[in-house]
Amino acid sequence: MLPDLLALYYTLLDNGYFEHKIHLDFYCDGSHAEWFWGRELERAVRWLFSDEIAPIQESPLASVDENAREIRLQLPFLKAELLNGYGQVIYSLNGNSGQIIPLRPHWRGLFALPCTLPNQRIELKKIML
Repeated sequence: MLPDLLALYYTLLDNGYFEHKIHLDFYCDGSHAEWFWGRELERAVRWLFSDEIAPIQESPLASVDENAREIRLQLPFLKAELLNGYGQVIYSLNGNSGQIIPLRPHWRGLFALPCTLPNQRIELKKIML
């Protein structure tokens, strides 16, 4: 597939496309397969729509420490749940059970962390692992 991809790339350049408007990546493990597309989808969407996507605001709700392999909740809360990409609860805390969610090595991808605060307001933080 690489020769065809390069041919397309140079055809676009030869026909007036600007190089900064074309993104080309090569991966040794690249494959024309769903597992590969799934892995690269977020990066592709962020690049394709970079002009339309506003930067994600940092929330003081929680911080992720990759080295300690944990999510540390920084605000008082009544209930917190970590949801995987399918919306399944994979970890749950109540306000009396601590402030740390331990991360598992196999957890990868985009997660959601909805927390119910003491005023009954729900804060949501997106977490990429």
